[in-house]
Amino acid sequence: MNRTISEQQAKIQPHHLDRAAYVYVRQSSPRQVQEHLESQRRQYERADWALEQGWPRERIVVVDEDQGKSSATAKTRPGFARLLAAVARGEVGIVVALEVTRLARNSPDWHHLIYLCRFTETLIADEHAVYDPERSSDRLVLGIRGQMSELELESSIERMVSARWHKAERGELITIPPPGYDLDDLGQLVLTSDEAVAHAIRTVFEKFDEFGSARQVFAWWRQEGLKYPVRRIELRSHPVVWLEPSYGRVLRTLHNPIYAGAYVLGKSETVRALAGEGSQTIQVRRVKRREWPVLIHEHHPAYLSFEQFLANQLRLQGNAMMCHVHSPEAKGPPREAIPLS
Repeated sequence: MNRTISEQQAKIQPHHLDRAAYVYVRQSSPRQVQEHLESQRRQYERADWALEQGWPRERIVVVDEDQGKSSATAKTRPGFARLLAAVARGEVGIVVALEVTRLARNSPDWHHLIYLCRFTETLIADEHAVYDPERSSDRLVLGIRGQMSELELESSIERMVSARWHKAERGELITIPPPGYDLDDLGQLVLTSDEAVAHAIRTVFEKFDEFGSARQVFAWWRQEGLKYPVRRIELRSHPVVWLEPSYGRVLRTLHNPIYAGAYVLGKSETVRALAGEGSQTIQVRRVKRREWPVLIHEHHPAYLSFEQFLANQLRLQGNAMMCHVHSPEAKGPPREAIPLS
């Protein structure tokens, strides 16, 4: 043990001590930042380790602006980018983390860091060892650890996603219900006990039957001076509040199959794509109804039948087509329909 420690300390040379020690602190999610305080404390204590190795306190830099951000995606962390820039300028003698997996869990970031450290004579250290990327044996260990970290993350995500889909296939993956529904003590969807909210939801569908247009339902709502029920998902208790009506809120209610008693998961999908300079963009695409991965009919009490829901979607789609046929260049109302098949 002592021999191992002396070998690690021997890697720290005077020219390393003449430069800064960058201590990288990161936790993957805001929840971890709030709840995993012991891990956070141990990460900050790595600055004390650097002090013990001989770095003056004024040359110890703590990089913690990436708290609550995942390292699974490349080029999305300003703190890590600042660290890389400092290494590239030759200002860093050692990069310190509690675990090297805190630094990156994706190959582009990880290998970029090792590459820069190798050619600027910068060490990398965690609680297990001090690594010198100039040494082929240390680069091999760092490369393997980076690959294992990335594989571990992907496996963990795959297990979690698979578990969620299995739960969804049973209709048991319930998140935050829209206005008009609540969760009972068993986590089942039930009609809301707030009669004012229930009446508002029923009125949306009744007025759509009467007017045949989401835009006219919205206009009627605003003309009557009525507020619209909205679930505030950003608050911990997720209350239903009454806000000014909007066309988008009316349209989302009409398009939501949950009001027809259907449990649906997979109405949209997230697609990642490469943009300029290797950065990534995230796009959300609607999925056609016939391709919805999970659709369970009569899953919970409904405000209208599923047959009526489908008829409403066809009507909305027809409204959108008429708008574009009669006035393709005019600024008309937003499209009312989503792909049905």
